[in-house]
Amino acid sequence: MPETIPISEDHPQRPVNPYGYSKLVVERMLADLDAARGLRSISLRYFNAAGADPDGEIGEAHDPETHLIPLVLAAARDGKSVSVFGDDYDTTDGTCVRDYVHVLDIAEAHVLALEYLLRGEPSCSLNLANARGYSVKEVIATAERVSGRRIRVNITPRRVGDPAVLIGAFDRAQAVNDERQAQHREAEPEARPPEVNSGGRRLPNRAWTRARRTKAPYARRQTYLRLLYGRTRPAPPRRCSNAAIWAC
Repeated sequence: MPETIPISEDHPQRPVNPYGYSKLVVERMLADLDAARGLRSISLRYFNAAGADPDGEIGEAHDPETHLIPLVLAAARDGKSVSVFGDDYDTTDGTCVRDYVHVLDIAEAHVLALEYLLRGEPSCSLNLANARGYSVKEVIATAERVSGRRIRVNITPRRVGDPAVLIGAFDRAQAVNDERQAQHREAEPEARPPEVNSGGRRLPNRAWTRARRTKAPYARRQTYLRLLYGRTRPAPPRRCSNAAIWAC
């Protein structure tokens, strides 16, 4: 159970199940590899990953499904009930509170983490979190509002080991990102005439980097990629023999 909320990267690590223990073991292995061989890495500690591709090209589809948001949306679609494990927690509405992070933000964090390592920065662990939680009942109410359908709820006993609140601190990740942005501003070259890609199209300088740095919407980033490379995937990243990334 967490000792403090929000949970920082320095919070004591005492896993209560094999899944959490396996993550801790790998983080320690990576620290040992760095000390022994200089293999740098970043451990990205996700909180509750959620969401899907806005264009609908890929999304969450587990069988059996165990995550709250897909279960709630399926209940709205099919007219079935959704189980809520406990409504007597010490929270505002009695249900568990969790910190949700969109999968596109997680994907973006992986790209930025690789760039961090390629700059020669030291190993570290970073939370991927929002420092803001939503209760189970809040998620259900939002799904009802978005879908326009009422969702039946079945209150069941608590699950053993479920904490009332799990919210992550993001201060360290924010500090790393702020430093990266400052370095980009200092290294920004003077304006040049637009470059031309292989298809003869004129394009703005550093288009993809600018789109990412300004947090451009997903569709706009895809447009930049099409301009730059003629497709929606960026060129393969540079290899680095002395850097690795582990997504925990």
